[in-house]
Amino acid sequence: MFRTTEQIENEVFDIAEQPVGEVGGYVLDVRLKGARGTRRIIIIADTEQGITLDELSEISRKVEEALDQTDIFSEKYTLEVTSPGLDWPLTTERDFRRRRGEKIRLEHTMLEPEHPIEGVVDSVTDEKVYITNEEQGELAVPYDQIVEGKVVLDW
Repeated sequence: MFRTTEQIENEVFDIAEQPVGEVGGYVLDVRLKGARGTRRIIIIADTEQGITLDELSEISRKVEEALDQTDIFSEKYTLEVTSPGLDWPLTTERDFRRRRGEKIRLEHTMLEPEHPIEGVVDSVTDEKVYITNEEQGELAVPYDQIVEGKVVLDW
């Protein structure tokens, strides 16, 4: 049966949700790379506290077992289960909750301030993320006006 890349990614996402949920986590994304015979499946998962290597290994084993029971892949594939990393774009309430207390740079569509906001994630609600910096104090940014945020590393 022919499946589009999007259909395969959605099916793998559904399969990965249970093993990821068993470690208290959630699936952020599934990506399918490569052509038939050299497929690479990348599952990006995390937990509120950050995911461990042992958890990633456990998830990988369980997802591979589940995939082997399906007809999604008739050819050889490589499975990679990974964490989002520091460069993962912050766009959702869950993303910002994970980064409370950390410094971020936030691209937004608000009229004021004009430029991206850089500051520490103070708190997070269902509608807004609150960021504090020295210049502007505390700023409340609604999620629907967030383009994306990135963690700022102070070297």
